[in-house]
Amino acid sequence: MSNGGEVGSRGYIFQSIVALMDCLGRCDWDEIKVEPKTDQDKVDIQLYSNGAILSAIQVKSSVNAFKKSDAQKYLDAARNDAPDAKEVYLYLITDKYTESIKQYAHNEPDVKEYPFEHLEDVCKGKLLDYVDRAGLSEDITASNLILIYKTLFATVILNS
Repeated sequence: MSNGGEVGSRGYIFQSIVALMDCLGRCDWDEIKVEPKTDQDKVDIQLYSNGAILSAIQVKSSVNAFKKSDAQKYLDAARNDAPDAKEVYLYLITDKYTESIKQYAHNEPDVKEYPFEHLEDVCKGKLLDYVDRAGLSEDITASNLILIYKTLFATVILNS
């Protein structure tokens, strides 16, 4: 696979992980679309309730540090692409956060930063919470869920 293919594949995996994390953490949605058709193709995930867009999400991952100006541009583009969404989020996934991007994410509640090294633990926690909340803990054991996540995360190659 070419470098572009690896980067694209990793991006789709992270979109799927974020979609899973976002929908497991809430109960107000009835439909999810990953890579929805939008005017500007700046939204990666949309959650719906009764046909209305609850949440529009842009996911960016990089082995390099994000610039504050780029993060602002990504969030603005997603907001412009989903003007009817109740909420719009930008997820930044990397291990190289600059002080300016940390400060921006701290002051901008619609920006969520997830270091690569913590993403798996966050996902496991949300999935376990969901299984308990849905009453599925007898059918799906925590060890099976952790095995699923280890397999999924093993497919995410973080080349620099």
